[in-house]
Amino acid sequence: MLSNDSLWKKLPVIRTFILFLKEYSDTKSFAISSWVSSIFWIGSAGISWISTENRLYGTAVVLALLVYLIPAVIHAIDNWPFHVIADWQPLSSGHEAIRTKYQNKLKYKEPESRAKVDISLDKAIECYEIEFRADDPLMVHPLDEPGNAEYKEDGNKLVCDNIDNHEFYLRLRIKAEDGEIANVYRPKVYINDGINDKELLSIEVL
Repeated sequence: MLSNDSLWKKLPVIRTFILFLKEYSDTKSFAISSWVSSIFWIGSAGISWISTENRLYGTAVVLALLVYLIPAVIHAIDNWPFHVIADWQPLSSGHEAIRTKYQNKLKYKEPESRAKVDISLDKAIECYEIEFRADDPLMVHPLDEPGNAEYKEDGNKLVCDNIDNHEFYLRLRIKAEDGEIANVYRPKVYINDGINDKELLSIEVL
């Protein structure tokens, strides 16, 4: 569950904030800003211990907060609204799969590769369109139709007008035309929120 059901249904601000945190906490901006902010916090503690100069201490605290908050605000503005959140995992096992996933990459293996995509939806919405596309020479198709969803070949998307499950997963089949991607520069698979015209995630295929 993403949150307490009663709060989730009654307070849209909490829904949006939770979905934002769920997405932002997986970004490089969050990781970098948290690390830099920690340096300023440690610095402010050191200043308070060795100096009575409140101005230096206050400056370090303000910088720690700004370094943490400014990237979060920029991410929120660039990626609004937060109605649908997607994450993925490789279905193949082994150290190579784990290493490439950490880099947001999927190792392609003949005759096809597969990935598992986890979807989280705001419980206030009643319908969704999840679109799938890929750079040439890749082709991507969902292998599952979760809940009341229907696969539309025209547009290569899953459409649901009556959501019965706001958290689910689906499997993707990724295949290369002619079985060859070595000569293509960093082809990617994309999953989009069709209603809000927003990219949910992209996966680089090696």
